[in-house]
Amino acid sequence: MVPGGVTETIWHFAGYFYHIDDVMKNRIVYEHGGLSMRPDDYAAQLKAYLSKNDLDEFDTDRLKLHPPLASEEVSAGMLGKYPLRSSPAIEETDFEADRIGRIPVPRVPLPPIDLPPAPGSALHITVNYSVSHGQQLLDIDQFNHLLDGDRFGVLPDVGVETFHDADIDAALERLIGESKAAIPDSLTLDQPSTTAVVDFVVASDVAMADAGGPNPHSVDPGHYVNGVLADRPTEQEEPRKPVPEPDHKLKGQWAILGENEATNAALIADLKEGSNTMIVLGDFYKTNVIVQTNSYIDNDTVDISSASIGTVVSGGTIADNIADFEQLDGPFAGLPSFYAGLTWNVEIVDGDFYDVNVVVQQNMLRDNDVTVQNTSITHFEVRTGENDQINIAQVIDGEVKYDLIIIGGDYHGANWIFQHNVILDPDILKIGATGDAAAVTGQSASSGENELLNNARIISYGDNIFAEPTEGMHSVVDALSAGDNTLDTSYGWFVPGNGSNVLNVLYVTGNYYDINAIWQFNVVSDVDTAIQFLDQTPPADIAGDGSLTQSVSSGSNVAANEAIIVDAGATSSFVMGDVYQDTILIQGNLTGENNDKVTVGDPSALIPEIVAFTGEECPVEEVTDIRAPVVADDTLASILT
Repeated sequence: MVPGGVTETIWHFAGYFYHIDDVMKNRIVYEHGGLSMRPDDYAAQLKAYLSKNDLDEFDTDRLKLHPPLASEEVSAGMLGKYPLRSSPAIEETDFEADRIGRIPVPRVPLPPIDLPPAPGSALHITVNYSVSHGQQLLDIDQFNHLLDGDRFGVLPDVGVETFHDADIDAALERLIGESKAAIPDSLTLDQPSTTAVVDFVVASDVAMADAGGPNPHSVDPGHYVNGVLADRPTEQEEPRKPVPEPDHKLKGQWAILGENEATNAALIADLKEGSNTMIVLGDFYKTNVIVQTNSYIDNDTVDISSASIGTVVSGGTIADNIADFEQLDGPFAGLPSFYAGLTWNVEIVDGDFYDVNVVVQQNMLRDNDVTVQNTSITHFEVRTGENDQINIAQVIDGEVKYDLIIIGGDYHGANWIFQHNVILDPDILKIGATGDAAAVTGQSASSGENELLNNARIISYGDNIFAEPTEGMHSVVDALSAGDNTLDTSYGWFVPGNGSNVLNVLYVTGNYYDINAIWQFNVVSDVDTAIQFLDQTPPADIAGDGSLTQSVSSGSNVAANEAIIVDAGATSSFVMGDVYQDTILIQGNLTGENNDKVTVGDPSALIPEIVAFTGEECPVEEVTDIRAPVVADDTLASILT
């Protein structure tokens, strides 16, 4: 809050959830020397809401590969058994609007490479079994609700509220209903939760398999702005310019009733499935979905009495939907495949495996104000807006733990982002100056320039190379299913290793559910009525050079959603059943009413109307400059978590 004006307590709701799976241990994979894929630790810091945030690329180091002592110890084709793929650059991940803190990935020292056994060796592969404890069902719900309907300077029984005949509840219900109607039934889930999302994704996957054709909303990966495929921006856009602060040298009447902001920001980084190889004995399903809607009503009525010096800014509301689907090769792409090693650590899940993260963020901000300023003897500032609501969530599951994942049933993968913004901002502004003040008063009004922004990004690594399981892979599955503790060394060639002597395996006998979903909702209601009236020139020690100002700002509200999902899948997938994949995009700027009515320079109609609602004029007092006291901030009272 700014000292020196009539203020109110600004409730700042800040909801912040931070989850990180920090069960980490060193994990070494080699690229002629090494690739650090399991860091010792993650250091994720939320420095500031507008700070720079990046997900650093996985670091790679090269280490010289020592040749064997005797060439006859290495059979032909032992190194580089599997064909090489082009190695992608693991790109940086950040919010377009710079929302969440930086996540550095430290390097890990590299030990020497263990060579495979020579043919005919008496050695064998030792298999160690254990029960897996890596499942996760994570529900995050963040909800802010602010009711801030101010009545300032309103005299009793004058009926100033009758200026506004807007049915706020009905208008909000219509806008919210249109947002829901824009989502097809196949993607409509009223009460998101981990269990509900799993059931819904399975039903959607079955429908996708039965459809027999592409979804009408299917798109190719790329960068989309308001439904149009566009080039990805090379430079970050300039931040939104704030509304200028009042110039206190210009005495008179000032009012700020808008400038509310509701924002949701969420990041899910799920690297658990970023294995080298996945074997699926059932079907493979994967969907990436982004749904974005914006709806607003900004029908303003502005009346200013001065025809010669009136400045009015209305309209200018911006509504944008930005969605980005990035498909990159898996984390191990381009690396040679090595012998699988003599020690296999197998984690068993007898049944289904769940890796499900669901984030729901909602803001409801109602700031419907009525203010009246009718004194001519003081400098008069009113601030009844400028409320903030913020939800921030980070879910970091950064451990690439397994070289091989075996799924006995189906794999169900989904990355879903749903974003909705609603702004209701029809304002009535009446600014009048008469008598001695009329000739020396400059008048201005700003009632538009609201902003609605949805920004979503899904970055997928892997899950883009498919083949049928080989005969050797079936042999590995049969042996592990039977619980064999030792295997012939030839089994080390049936699945690719990482260059060390250890192979880490996850064996799920049932289905595998790998789901990340984010729902974000913003509703801002800012229905304002502002009246300013001057009928005489104040004392010289207030007016200074004799000029006065009447200024009202009732717009500039912001509703913004920012979401990123980073999902690492298998570099190579071997599927016995069918493969179903889809990328779905729905973007809609729905209701966009911006029908303003501006009247400038009709004092004969405006002044009598204002005088009727402001009551008797105040007597002149010997006061040089009166400012309402500033309410001290109470951090605990203004933050709900």
